[in-house]
Amino acid sequence: MSDIESISKDGIRVARICVSQIVGEEYVHRTGIELNKILSEMEEPALVLDLGAVKMMASAMIGKMVFINGQCKQKKIGFSVCSLGKEVAEAIQLTQIDKILPIYDGQEEAIAAANS
Repeated sequence: MSDIESISKDGIRVARICVSQIVGEEYVHRTGIELNKILSEMEEPALVLDLGAVKMMASAMIGKMVFINGQCKQKKIGFSVCSLGKEVAEAIQLTQIDKILPIYDGQEEAIAAANS
């Protein structure tokens, strides 16, 4: 069973992580594999990673998001993150990843930006 729900919405691939914690090396690795699989099967021009359910995230997962961003750039696919909870947003701001990744308040905003 996957912890990521992947759907095409308004022509954009949305990967919604459905668990509250992404911690532990094995779990971060597995999440990265799932995201890579979604990316490899995509036909949409952009990927939105929805973190609305995530309350706690290991720093290794933030690194994984930067890696996915790099893969998207290589494939000329847009990548953004949305729906950050307070703790996750703070972690991303502390690491200054918000300077690298486009971050949106909600899924609809991220999809609209990807379609513009």
